[in-house]
Parts: sequence; C-alpha cells; structure tokens
Amino acid sequence: MAALTTFIQQVINGLMLGGGYALVAIGYTLIFGVLNLLHLAHGEVAMIGSYIGLTLVLIAMSQVGVLPLWLVLIVAMIGAGVVGIVVELVAFRPLGRRQLHITPLITTIAVAFVLQEAAVKLFGSEQRSFPVAMFDELQKYDLHLGAFRITYVQMFIIATSLVLMVGLYFFVEKTAMGRAMRACAENTQTARLLGVNVHWITIWTFGIASALAGAAGVLIGLAYNITPLMGGALGLKGLTIMLFGGSGNIVGAMVAALILGMIETMSVAYLVPAWKDGFAFGILILILLYRPTGLFGSRLQIEAGR
Repeated sequence: MAALTTFIQQVINGLMLGGGYALVAIGYTLIFGVLNLLHLAHGEVAMIGSYIGLTLVLIAMSQVGVLPLWLVLIVAMIGAGVVGIVVELVAFRPLGRRQLHITPLITTIAVAFVLQEAAVKLFGSEQRSFPVAMFDELQKYDLHLGAFRITYVQMFIIATSLVLMVGLYFFVEKTAMGRAMRACAENTQTARLLGVNVHWITIWTFGIASALAGAAGVLIGLAYNITPLMGGALGLKGLTIMLFGGSGNIVGAMVAALILGMIETMSVAYLVPAWKDGFAFGILILILLYRPTGLFGSRLQIEAGR
C-alpha cells in the first residue's frame, strides 16, 4: 500500500512538472511555428513571471492576506506578456526579416543575460520560495482520499496547466487570430496579401507565448524554488520538449512535456536523482540522431492534429 501511495504521488509530481514544462515549450513552439525564430530568452521570461507572482503574494500578505492563486497567476501572465512584447520590439523587430537567423539568436542570448542580471539586482541571487503561511492557509482545500492526500496547490497546478493547454489549442484552431497565426506560419507574404496584419500578429504571438511562460514560472515556483538562474534550465527543457514533440507542433509539445516530466520525476524517485537532467538531455541527443522531426513530426504551420 505504501509503495502504491508513493507511486501515485510521483505520478502527480510528474504531471505537475510536465504541465509547467508544457507551457514553456508551447511558447517556444508558438514563436517558432509562426515566426520561424528561436527565442532563447523565453526561459528567462518565465523566471520573471515567477518573481512577479512571488512579489505580488508577499505584498498582499503584508497588507490584506492571502490572494487567490488564480489572481496571482493572471497578474504574472500579464506581466510576463508585457516583458515578451518588449523583448520582441527591442530585440527582434529592429533586426528586420533580412538578417541571418543567427543574428536574432545571439540577440536573445544577450536578452537572457540582461533579464538574469536584472533579477539578481532586484531580488538577490539566493533561492526564494512562496511563503509557508500561504500554503498553510490553503490546506483547508486539500483533498483527502483515505490515507492519501492531494493538496490544493497540486490540484491547482495540474488543472491550470491542462486548462491553458486546451485553451491555447482551441484558440489557435477556432479563432480568427488563430487562423491568422496559421496563415503567417504558412507564408508571411501571402498572409499579408490576404489582409493579415503581420505586425500585430507577431506582437500577439510574443505576448501570448510569454504569458504562458509567466504562468509556467508561477506554477513551477509553487512546487519548487525560484532563482534568477532557473530560466536557463527552463529554456533548455522547453527547447528539448519542442524538438521531442516536433518543431511547431503544439499537441506534440504538450505530450512530450508530460512524458519528460514523468521521466524526470520517476528517475528521481526510483533511479539516480542526480541524473534527472542527464535523462532529459539524453533524450534530446537520441531524437536529433534518430528522429530529427520529433515524435509527432515537425511542421512550421500550427495545424495541430492535421
């Protein structure tokens, strides 16, 4: 019974971790699918989102008490979305479309270092975490199933990840802006001739992808610690997942993120904890060697499932 309880707990942990990874990877996929650009500062945008959420919680607890987690999440998503739009306007747009692909790649690496240093100056270099008092306050919403307990925070992380993933899928597939994004992914010039405002689609793509990264930062921060350097690891994991699922494939990124989250969690629980990152990046090497298009196929257009 104890072994089964431990296994179920690890499955929940894997879903939590995979859900956070999925939101980062989907942002990568969205930007790459629509604009054919790798945004290597995307992980740092997620890190900024986690600090926005933490700062809001600390201020609220000193003034009015514990805020609803959904409100913290929305504020962090808006803040991260704004940061992502600023990055697009500052680091991508001035370069234009005629530059070599390596140029925006180098620019985003520089942006990543800037965001890291800004976080160190503002919040310090030590690890931070959401206050214990907040979790104590939320314990009354925990779900008890006999000897097994699922905390409110665990349920919130898993449910929020799934809602955002499904919501993005239907947004891209069913809305006018989603169709415009798919048109831009197919061919920017043709989309422009069809009346699509490519300028605004680009801004909205960065904003939506960055908002998802901000949500991932908060969700991962709720489950683990927050540091200014967490963005680098998140960015690399997001890139791994994007290649694992298939470049430009939203559904592939979702599934690959959940698989990677499970692999990492189970390796910590049952194998060698120190090797969890080795398993993740070992998967990347195998994919690049044996299936460079990813598990679900690589496509620039965001035609999920088609």
